[in-house]
Amino acid sequence: MTLVALLAALYTVGSAAPYVPVMTRCPTLPCAVNVSGVPEGTCLISSDVTVGGDCSFDASYARLLIVGASVQCVIDPDNPPCTLTLAAKELVELRGSASVRATTVDIRAGKSILIGENATVLVNSSVWHRLALARPPGPSGGGGHGGVGSPCNGVTQGGEAYGDGTDPNVITVGSPGLGADLRVGGPGGGLIRLHASSLDIRGLLSADGGAGAADAGGGAGGGVVLRSNSLNGSGTISARGGAGGDGSGGRGRPIAGSGGGGRLYLSLIHISEPTRRTP
Repeated sequence: MTLVALLAALYTVGSAAPYVPVMTRCPTLPCAVNVSGVPEGTCLISSDVTVGGDCSFDASYARLLIVGASVQCVIDPDNPPCTLTLAAKELVELRGSASVRATTVDIRAGKSILIGENATVLVNSSVWHRLALARPPGPSGGGGHGGVGSPCNGVTQGGEAYGDGTDPNVITVGSPGLGADLRVGGPGGGLIRLHASSLDIRGLLSADGGAGAADAGGGAGGGVVLRSNSLNGSGTISARGGAGGDGSGGRGRPIAGSGGGGRLYLSLIHISEPTRRTP
């Protein structure tokens, strides 16, 4: 079964306004240029970069190459969501143990994007974004997004589904679960957007919801939007809901609801298996 045939499970039509980031001033990328063995016009990032808010890194180079380094924004539960944008005129590559982490990660390239075998793009929603998108779950219920969240022991309600999986402009983040004390449970998954003529996914794209702690529901899966002429690679694309937490006795007895699945949108001409997708 192809990836396209599996998309239907993610489509639950509703309504949700997309989050529109406001970009702040970004630190200068620590680009190494004119490196031996690296093509001319390449911005090579080999040291970690951390920002405290929305940030757009337009390398203004033909190629942006991140090797073994982390590019991330601080996801603080008390602050708004954080969006990172990485762009290059021709290609963006994540190699080695490179990682990019934020609430929303937007990667754009004129020709190709490569997520290497051990590279990761991880997104999750901050607590600030909780409950704003749809009806929240009841106590200890799982958050909703592409699917409804699971209730706690079949008693309290899970969060409702929202959004439109057929419209990439409104695909957004997942909602968090809820604790028995009405505090926020596991975080919802964030949003990943990749746009290039060619995508090669050998590593991990994860918009998974987080697991709930004791008595707390899991967060719903987030969203992944891929726009390209072709998709290749043997990597994993995931937007699963997080597991519900154990009872307060801590005996491993699942009591809280798990988060609903997220959404995956593919706008592609050609898909080369076996890239794996998990809702």
